[in-house]
Amino acid sequence: MLRFLFASLITVGLGTTFTDAAVVTFDNGGGDTITTGDSLDEISMPTNGIAVVEVPGLTIDVVSFTGDNLNATGSSFGINSTVPGDDGDAFDVGEDVTFRFNQAVDIEELDFTLFEGGDVFNFAGTSIAFADTSMTSADRFTFPTPLRIAANTPFTLQATTGVVGLQQIELSVVAVPEPTSMALLVGGLGIAGWRRRRR
Repeated sequence: MLRFLFASLITVGLGTTFTDAAVVTFDNGGGDTITTGDSLDEISMPTNGIAVVEVPGLTIDVVSFTGDNLNATGSSFGINSTVPGDDGDAFDVGEDVTFRFNQAVDIEELDFTLFEGGDVFNFAGTSIAFADTSMTSADRFTFPTPLRIAANTPFTLQATTGVVGLQQIELSVVAVPEPTSMALLVGGLGIAGWRRRRR
């Protein structure tokens, strides 16, 4: 019994279980299906509590951005700006947006569009060059180890070179055990240890 409680404590103590990976769509899908991109489209000021349509219970905040408004089209997500030559459904050099999720997530894969040789995109501090992607029409980038973004922690997306559009993010929500579950487990472990010691 003590071994079971100890193993359970370690599992809970390590503190994470994961939901299945979900694909969060930032473009508007180009059809009748509502996506997170539809919810972000045309936002022109910081906004909190936007439902991530593809993951029940997960919300995203728009903390800040450069440009006039966020823009989701049928093929891409980016920032609209009044700067001449701006590509409104992508991130032009220097355009950025800062988001924040209400729960911890592990980012596993990014799906880009318009990514070409010489382009560089910064995702939450990770610099991604075109050569780092699958370099196909899909332009996918897979993190070697999932990128953990803590709950309520701002992270920024920015084109540092070229013009890059975002289509999808594959992520898993990291579920942290409730404090009461931990307390019960620790209490049970304490009682088991006390009983064993009395013998």
